Amino acid sequence: MNPPAIKAYSPEELVKTLNKSRRTRLTVRCAATTVGGTAQEARLRYLQQYWTDRVRGMANVYLNTPTGARACGIANVGITGKTPGQIATALFDTFKIYTVAIDTVPVKGVRVTPHLYTTTGELDALVKAIGELART
Repeated sequence: MNPPAIKAYSPEELVKTLNKSRRTRLTVRCAATTVGGTAQEARLRYLQQYWTDRVRGMANVYLNTPTGARACGIANVGITGKTPGQIATALFDTFKIYTVAIDTVPVKGVRVTPHLYTTTGELDALVKAIGELART
């Protein structure tokens, strides 16, 4: 069986395609290798803004990532009263979400780094997990 044809995607097509179910990931991974930097940046910016817009304003949650064009895919989020290590451990142990604890003088939180093929459903799970941790 031949693999599906690979085509170049516009940023809009890439966002639409990558938001489909997990079944499309293998094809999307192949397609993503031919997507130019502009489309990849658009996808990562969309994913970062998707979840940060949903946690911004949650009680006890703070973002160490600016809004707007300065931020691309990576973002850092913290929860008042919890160390970055506690947040990262809870996200992984309880929700199976991998993040990296960043505990420095200027920034305290966990780094969230979506990939091109991360789905919005997975980001919804992250938002829900952050909300639950912020309430406890």
